[in-house]
Amino acid sequence: MARVLTSYDAPTVAELGPGTGALTTGVQRVLNGTGRHIAVELNGGFATRLAERFPQVEVINDSAAELERLLKDRGLERIEAVVSGLPFAAFPVGLQRDVLDAVTASLDPETGVFTTFNYVGAYSMPAARRFRVLLRQRFSDVTISRPVLRNIPPAYVLTARGVRTLD
Repeated sequence: MARVLTSYDAPTVAELGPGTGALTTGVQRVLNGTGRHIAVELNGGFATRLAERFPQVEVINDSAAELERLLKDRGLERIEAVVSGLPFAAFPVGLQRDVLDAVTASLDPETGVFTTFNYVGAYSMPAARRFRVLLRQRFSDVTISRPVLRNIPPAYVLTARGVRTLD
């Protein structure tokens, strides 16, 4: 998922739901000391451990649905990338919409990229299908990878570009 960052020189990246830091490690590896990495984690214990483990990452203990406000509080209007470890297939439709609205409001509409995943086992669940519909409503270009079998559990990577304006 962090490979989407390689097309930027020094991007500002927001990571949603970093949890214990598996994706954080990949993002940091790709950034290699450049750019800015902001991680938004709702669980206070995870946020504390993440901040200790990755002192170079700006860890914020808050909701991903507040991303637009959190970035503005830090002087940022639009950013290059959002990577997400959030379990969208487990979210009710209202939360899916709120987070995606915050993502699209935060991304550069022309060059921004959003990437997340769907576990293979949950891919056909109604909430996962609904999430992909919402994603396609908000982005003009959505690609879905082949299953990443090295991931435990296996997952599809969803990558979205081209923020659409919702009427």
